[in-house]
Amino acid sequence: MTDQNRGVAQNIPETLGQSEIAQMNANILFLLDYAFIANGERHFYKNIWLRTKIEYMTKTEKQVYQASRGFGAKKFELTREDFESVYSPYIKVTSRRIENLKNRQKIAYLISKYDSLAADPRTPPVALKILARKIDEMNNVSREDIYLMNPLTPDERRAKGYCYMINNYKELGRPQNLIQPGMDPFTYYVYISYCDDNEVKAEVMAQLEAMLIEQGQMQKAQEVA
Repeated sequence: MTDQNRGVAQNIPETLGQSEIAQMNANILFLLDYAFIANGERHFYKNIWLRTKIEYMTKTEKQVYQASRGFGAKKFELTREDFESVYSPYIKVTSRRIENLKNRQKIAYLISKYDSLAADPRTPPVALKILARKIDEMNNVSREDIYLMNPLTPDERRAKGYCYMINNYKELGRPQNLIQPGMDPFTYYVYISYCDDNEVKAEVMAQLEAMLIEQGQMQKAQEVA
């Protein structure tokens, strides 16, 4: 495949129209190449890599995987059973260039949304923290730097621990006394809403909703007074 039959000018374009056509052709070819490469990556991990793990890993063999690079990265030990499933894995292969182009408008919108929410005294602080982390993530800031600039609050850390207890209550036992005085109910409501659906989650969510309603009524009473 030469530049000529690929539609890309070999020489420097002489006119603005030629330059625009050359750039358009280059963009089309980039998207075409990216689509082929992405399909190849998905095929490899879904049909070759995963099948190889299932076929050649022994029952007792363990492999260690690191969730991310940098300090604070978690490591997981996986066995053959962890790769066996009746569901096909969800694999996404994307281009950083394309993601950055898509994210430009989203980032501008989220920044304006953050400014409007920050100006509203009724906005929960945890909502601003989560939104700030999302903006940093879309700007390709590393996970370590994101949580260095926007660290988890004590309520967020405890809420993540609550999620672990709720998701694994059958093995760990039913958690007791999760509702404590002084806790921010909205923070726990946000995090626990992402827990697995079970009876413990339903009970805790009902208690948090009651706390949020009571908190809202108290704020309205103070505004009226």
